Amino acid sequence: MADDLDRLIAEKVMGWTLRRLAGNTIDGWQDDLWDAAGYNSYNEVEGWHPSTSVAQAFEALEKWMYAGDRSWTIEHSSKEFVEVLLTEIPQEQGWSGWNEKGKSIPMTICTALAEAVKE
Repeated sequence: MADDLDRLIAEKVMGWTLRRLAGNTIDGWQDDLWDAAGYNSYNEVEGWHPSTSVAQAFEALEKWMYAGDRSWTIEHSSKEFVEVLLTEIPQEQGWSGWNEKGKSIPMTICTALAEAVKE
């Protein structure tokens, strides 16, 4: 599930596309790479895991937030759970919100982002 979530965040939030590069045919290696126009800090697929990396989760959250009139809040954080609220104020339509609870900050942020970009 985490790999699917990481891929969804890469594609729908970050705007990246997955491409397969065939490598050296002698040893037969090939890499899956994220094609991030003008930005390749997480070039290899295996290096992009925002559902488990706090830094990458906040990077995706920042990208989502600056794509519109959006904000986020960590509503609650304890040993038991963390709660993340994302909000968006579309032009002339009121506001939308996505509230998620989970066990870890990166997974909860990514789950909330997945709900936000689903619509």
